[in-house]
Amino acid sequence: MGRTRSITLTILFILIAFAATAVTALKDFSLASIDMKEFQAVQPMYTISALSRFNGRSGSPAYVSVEGAIYDFSQLRRWTGGNHMSQHSAGTELTYELKSLSPHREGKIADIEPVGVLVITLEELKKFDGKSGRKGYVAAWGKVYDFSRLGRWRNGSHQGGIHLAGEELTSELTKDSPHGVRKIEGVDAVAIFGMTIDELKTMNGNGGKKTYVAVEGRVYDVSALASWKGGNHQCGLHMAGNELTVEILHDSPHGAASLDKAYLIGILVFTLEQLKRYDGVADNRKLVSYEGVVYDVADIDWTAGYGIEVGTSLGNELSKLENAHIIGYIVRN
Repeated sequence: MGRTRSITLTILFILIAFAATAVTALKDFSLASIDMKEFQAVQPMYTISALSRFNGRSGSPAYVSVEGAIYDFSQLRRWTGGNHMSQHSAGTELTYELKSLSPHREGKIADIEPVGVLVITLEELKKFDGKSGRKGYVAAWGKVYDFSRLGRWRNGSHQGGIHLAGEELTSELTKDSPHGVRKIEGVDAVAIFGMTIDELKTMNGNGGKKTYVAVEGRVYDVSALASWKGGNHQCGLHMAGNELTVEILHDSPHGAASLDKAYLIGILVFTLEQLKRYDGVADNRKLVSYEGVVYDVADIDWTAGYGIEVGTSLGNELSKLENAHIIGYIVRN
């Protein structure tokens, strides 16, 4: 009995320590203070599309996103039916509205714990182009910023259309803009920028598109690196538009250092449907997710199935994930 209890406690301690290294507590989430180079999973993460379904109507909760954190306003009297003062609607991103236009400002959410984190994907970002009354969002350095009220970004266009809202502009704002990083000082970050595995495949350096690769759950723009000219590396050994953690860390002579001069532009995300493909059959890669983190388990002694979410019921099997590569994060879509 004592030995069984000891083993159980050991497994529990392993799981607690393991989870602590991979996941950030939701209550501690602060988008403004996150260094995307050190990003850890925060769960659950929702896309704009998923957020829109929590609009407070037909019995659904009333979720609102402010500075990347999603709050449940269902119990607030002034948000009955998902509508506030006939001006603001639940199921939307309302950072500017609640910080600048509301008489209560941040006081409205001070005592409410977040229920999730907002991720805006590449395709979703395109809809926020600053035209026809739409907000003008720009993705840079792994976050999405609201440029709607910047005088030099009128109608989503900057410098006569050289830069456009609704796009990922890390490299442009870093090297082409005279103001560089200072351009976003005082501008609200409204979401994490996430690229789905399917979106990543389109960014292969062909047809005028940028050249992106994903390594350890982070997406990098390698367009400016001579070694990735034309979207391929080492004479076609590695192709852009792909998740290349194992290839870069183990097969490349320079390892992760080969990305030192690349631009970190966001995180790699998988929907649950996308994860299912990686079951070792439909796709020869073998992936699983735990606590919102996606792992490549092909090279470890994993026996609990592939293409699935796993939970604590697996017990000691989970400790094997310490030796697996993190390659992305789960997003609710």
